[in-house]
Amino acid sequence: MSSSKTSPKGVVYAIANQKGGVGKTTITEHLAIGLANLGKQVLVVDVDPQANSSTFFLFEPDLFYGHPSSVDKTLRITIIHKQPLPVFPSRYENIDIVPSSLDLSTADRELASSEGLYHNRLKKRLDEIKDKYDYVLLDCPPSLSCIMVNALVAADRLVVIVNMGIDSLSGVDQLERTINDLILNDFEHKVDFRGFLINGALRTSIAYRNIRDTLDKRFPKKAYSTFIPYRVGVESAKVRGTSMLEGEPNDYAMAMRKFIKEEFNL
Repeated sequence: MSSSKTSPKGVVYAIANQKGGVGKTTITEHLAIGLANLGKQVLVVDVDPQANSSTFFLFEPDLFYGHPSSVDKTLRITIIHKQPLPVFPSRYENIDIVPSSLDLSTADRELASSEGLYHNRLKKRLDEIKDKYDYVLLDCPPSLSCIMVNALVAADRLVVIVNMGIDSLSGVDQLERTINDLILNDFEHKVDFRGFLINGALRTSIAYRNIRDTLDKRFPKKAYSTFIPYRVGVESAKVRGTSMLEGEPNDYAMAMRKFIKEEFNL
């Protein structure tokens, strides 16, 4: 599954799962930091109206979202009003962020009443700036919405995050149909499905063996050999505004670096 070291700049990854609570945003954040630590220029586009990765990466999220004009500085102006992407520097060197907001949750209703096609609004604006970065990471929403369609049309590659709950695979079939029937056939865009990254795992647990066996049977050779281990400190680190890639060495950081080597060959 690894990429060539000569990969072109501006490769766009969609980090997704149609079920919430699998750790998709946390993986996106740590992946961005891991790539940035290796000297790569990274753009994170927060496509999720919950805006968790925006809150994590923005310098002063309370001031940002507390300002009356914040709605005009989020992804909403691109998806709804077809304006250029609002890009901000993040708290981390080599990482920029396109913030989201709860206002993006009304996008489906507003786009349904708009004229013309809306599926490629993110792609058009991303194409204007993506070559400034080595990688673009799309933190996708947990739903097959209009904004999710925009993310899939904009993406070159797709990584699906699953956790120990077997129901984290419940939306995979629907996602697969959307990619094949809508994104490929209707919109003529091919997304390279890279694989499943198992998150929150204990290697010796029955749940881990069950989820890996299920993936191997349903999607042969599509589960990364790397898995991200369960770690209590992940969420507490986020509350402190830090990541597991900072401070003392730990198994979470080691797994993230292993995944980056497996997928990005870095």
